[in-house]
Amino acid sequence: MSPLTHSSTAQTEAEETRSSDVSGERPADGQTSGAPSPRRLIALAALLLYVALVSIAARLMELPISRAVELRYCQKYYLAHDPSQIGRDGNIAEDICKVDEVQRGLGWMLGALGTLTTFCDILVTAPMGVVADGLGPRLALLLNLSASVVYLCWTAAVGKFWTVFPINALLAAPFLSLYGGGSCVAKMAGLAMVTEIAQTDQRL
Repeated sequence: MSPLTHSSTAQTEAEETRSSDVSGERPADGQTSGAPSPRRLIALAALLLYVALVSIAARLMELPISRAVELRYCQKYYLAHDPSQIGRDGNIAEDICKVDEVQRGLGWMLGALGTLTTFCDILVTAPMGVVADGLGPRLALLLNLSASVVYLCWTAAVGKFWTVFPINALLAAPFLSLYGGGSCVAKMAGLAMVTEIAQTDQRL
């Protein structure tokens, strides 16, 4: 092979290498796929589904919580006016709970619960962001999930054991979940994990 031919061949190979680098392609023998693994895709889908379900669950919980609060005010009302309307298990027909006094109490309690829940959720979002950055979003998500369970269990307990807890004990629920936050923290931690997985894939 003549020096001229060898020089031309070397120049062609160099141009192909530069073209491959610019387009982001690698030689076939050393190529590494940039596509995320199926396991990571499943994890991403699960996290996005979790974030969506948190938003949906917050809406779905409004009706049973409203009924539990209404029942407590209804029990209080009929204890004073007509105890025979209260069943042995504490249940009262929903249609006779629509009296003004019960509905006024229901409106006040739901407003107070909503305000306190939102306030506590916003209050704890920044600290939980620090936890997610320092100790990982998984811990923040776990704390948030357990706090949501505590919130619901306390609300259910106050509604169920009406002879033990006063109705205003419902207002403690948002404060019991301060260590993990509510829906704002759930979305923040979930999206932080999605970002973490995406960045890990980009580095691979």
